Amino acid sequence: MNQVVQWEVKDDVGIITLNRPEKRNAINGEVLEGLEKAVKELSSSAEARVILMQGAGPVFSAGIDFNYLGHISREDGRPPGVRLREGIATIHSLLNRIEHLEKPVVAKIHGFCGGLGLELALTADFRLASETASLGVPEIILGLIPRLWRHHSINPPPRSGTSQRINYDRRDDYCLAGLRNRVSPLCILR
Repeated sequence: MNQVVQWEVKDDVGIITLNRPEKRNAINGEVLEGLEKAVKELSSSAEARVILMQGAGPVFSAGIDFNYLGHISREDGRPPGVRLREGIATIHSLLNRIEHLEKPVVAKIHGFCGGLGLELALTADFRLASETASLGVPEIILGLIPRLWRHHSINPPPRSGTSQRINYDRRDDYCLAGLRNRVSPLCILR
């Protein structure tokens, strides 16, 4: 099992845990590789009827690891930007695979969930967040346009083969925007 991404099946639930709490579960190549393996194994497991994604430690995911972003942005002798576009295509491929799984996917969000971490959460059919969860796209502060933003994932219609979406709590703007389906005290999410 990959150290930075752990997965198991418990009580019919395939649980995927981002396990880089010292790096706020920032997503790098190793995490992407681990997610790919976890999704492949759990999507084909007859024991896992639903898949739950969560983060270890105080946050769901701070987004892309800037060291990894620097790595895939580094020129390699080909025309400028080719390697970066390939890296982004790899990330898109994984997110699309999760988004189109036949099994329902739930993201259990606590603490900060931003950038690529938010992208990952948006692939889920249901997003359950603690009352103190903070969702955002911090790259905007740096003047960067979120390259991977999945606009079509906000408030999508239910996927065929999955149960109907939970009604939104109209008192919460995140729920109104479709960024999360339910707001719960952190103790309930554990």
